[in-house]
Amino acid sequence: MQDRKLQVGIDRIIQLSWLERTAFLVMAGNDKETIEDSLQDLLKDRLAGGRKGVRASREKTITVLMKVWLNVPDHLKDLQVDGLRLLQKVSKAESLAVHWGMIMAVYPFWFSVAAHTGRLLQLQESVTNAQIERRMKEQYGDRQTVTRSTQRALRSFTDWGLLTLTKGKGIYSQKNAITIQNPDVVAWLLETSLHARFKGSAPFPELINAPSLFPFQLTHISPIQLTSLSPRLERLRHGLDDDLIELMK
Repeated sequence: MQDRKLQVGIDRIIQLSWLERTAFLVMAGNDKETIEDSLQDLLKDRLAGGRKGVRASREKTITVLMKVWLNVPDHLKDLQVDGLRLLQKVSKAESLAVHWGMIMAVYPFWFSVAAHTGRLLQLQESVTNAQIERRMKEQYGDRQTVTRSTQRALRSFTDWGLLTLTKGKGIYSQKNAITIQNPDVVAWLLETSLHARFKGSAPFPELINAPSLFPFQLTHISPIQLTSLSPRLERLRHGLDDDLIELMK
């Protein structure tokens, strides 16, 4: 699992509407072939398809979409089921948080870009491609794939309405944070961020104020409430005053 967290894995621009469509198809009970055909149709005029035996942009994007909401890794299947359940009853704003959490859990690279972005936005009003790329290369290696994938993640954040591309080239500013008041969504979202972390654990204050969740203003829940809402999490004492939240083994 640690190897997965060191892989880039996602180098596509992922529009929110595409993830919404994928989740809807899964919730409607469609089989894998039907979902893939529907996504091919959705993206046929937007992304180039490959020749026979050649995977191009469309096929690679569909692979990402289906891995988020259909072909999830085995250890994330329970999380996926709960995420789909939430999508059926939450508001539009809250559903964005659910999609954010699931893609973050499946693709830790997305989580890392978000974390570096959020951390910088805590210190300054805007961030640049170059700033985020430099930090991502320190973490994932100085590769062209890292540069390209980081840029596409940031452009995805913009498509989702979470960042604004300013007049300066490659400079992003944050839009107003989205308030998430539903405790079930907050607990599930915090669980997704633990799946993206190397240790699968974090002190509670660090977890609920995580920079990777910069697009959201989360309603306060207690560590006890968190673990009662997320049965796959456990709470341990950490020092004198803090609780450590970790994924159950």
